[in-house]
Amino acid sequence: MNQRSVPEAVHQAIELDIALARMHSQVEQRAWGLLYANPANPHHHDSNTARRIRAEQPEAAITELTAFYRDRGLTPRAKVDNLTVPHDLVARLEAHGYLASTAVLRIMTWAGIPPAPPQLPPAVTIVRAGPEHLVEVTGVQAAGFGTADSSWIAGFLRIELAHPAVRCYLAYVDGVPAASLSAFDAQPISLISNVATVPALRGRGLATALVALAQAESTGLLLLEVVEQNAERIYGRAGFEVRGELQQTSCWLSG
Repeated sequence: MNQRSVPEAVHQAIELDIALARMHSQVEQRAWGLLYANPANPHHHDSNTARRIRAEQPEAAITELTAFYRDRGLTPRAKVDNLTVPHDLVARLEAHGYLASTAVLRIMTWAGIPPAPPQLPPAVTIVRAGPEHLVEVTGVQAAGFGTADSSWIAGFLRIELAHPAVRCYLAYVDGVPAASLSAFDAQPISLISNVATVPALRGRGLATALVALAQAESTGLLLLEVVEQNAERIYGRAGFEVRGELQQTSCWLSG
């Protein structure tokens, strides 16, 4: 895909992902791209992957990124997207034994008039989460995403809950942690991410309430990435509009 044909919202989503990952990782720059590494949290994939790859000599870049992660005891990873050069990089990585998983993310944005804070049922309360809520938010995220090992979730949340650029909202139902959402403020744009609801408490409008609160407390453009049509409908009802598609392939070398 020619870079000129890529919608602005897709460029924005890629750069926001890169900026958020920088919060969690040490970054080394190469002529062909960026190498992100956080050996303290090796299972958080976004903290340990090569990004923004624009390689004139792709074979040399693959050799270098593989050695970089191997030398640090990490799984070699690369994130390939609409703007990656060369366009056949996934095939080249696969030829070196890398595995690949592709997702098409719908990029949605909202820049409307902030709504009034949502009206919540008596049983529901929402708080701005801080470091003292680490265990509760980790539990919600692990349950919502169906992850048995929550240590890597706690690893990145420990950083985000203490960071001034991240707003994390935690919803309770009858005092039980039920749903959470994070907003990464990179003015004039904020990225909504990690929207999760405990399975047993889904269908109560908790995600909708969290999004409305994030909107009410935002001053600029909100951007989010969705895969599921149900999520797209929820955000569509909240005023978000689809602005483009981001094809993202995660590549990794196992063993």
